[in-house]
Amino acid sequence: MSFNLVVCMDSFYNESMQNSVLIFNARLVDANTDKKNSAVLLANGKIKSFPDKASLKKLLNDDSISKLDAKGLCVLPSFIDMHSHFRDPGLTQKEDIETGSSAAAAGGFSTCVLMPNTNPVVSSQEQAEVNNKKAFEFGRCRTIQAVSITKNFDGKTISHLESLDQKKVPVISEDGKEVCSSSVMLEAMKIAAKKKIVVSCHCEDSFLAESARPFRKAALELLSKENISPAEKKKLQII
Repeated sequence: MSFNLVVCMDSFYNESMQNSVLIFNARLVDANTDKKNSAVLLANGKIKSFPDKASLKKLLNDDSISKLDAKGLCVLPSFIDMHSHFRDPGLTQKEDIETGSSAAAAGGFSTCVLMPNTNPVVSSQEQAEVNNKKAFEFGRCRTIQAVSITKNFDGKTISHLESLDQKKVPVISEDGKEVCSSSVMLEAMKIAAKKKIVVSCHCEDSFLAESARPFRKAALELLSKENISPAEKKKLQII
């Protein structure tokens, strides 16, 4: 079982903004560390120190500090999901900011980049800021709402990109639709490069994908069989 700082801070969210939080008996894990029976001291929502045994003894006796015994659990850096779907606005029967943020925090994700394939499509900075504000107010994880590359996924209009502020909208994406026109995509990427905005691509030719459907279906039908004959295996290789 893994334990994440995001989950811990969620439990102490309100008080940790003023008070310190001590996580002890934890296994600390990151790219360069794997230490058992260790402690982390948090202050103002950030890591303040990794107390040694002498310091830990004093901190455990300090009643002003909130404490969490993480015995048998791990404390590790949180994850970032670069492709999330919180379905807000318009499709919240599937997911919303609250449920998506809660699931993210429970799984150890502190940041989620939200795709713009909502209803309506998120095609403006104002729409993106609404979703990011909702997530901030809910307080489970940070969201970065991506804006569509073309307005309303129309495949051609990119004028809205000129008004984007990279600090508020650092990512644009057409999600699973992709921009079919190479010239439109090139101009969109030029604007993104000028503004230092990341272009997140779903690299798929929609026309080719559509024509491939029968082959994909046939391959899946063959793979679903328990016993595949040599002739069918050969057919599967061709597909």
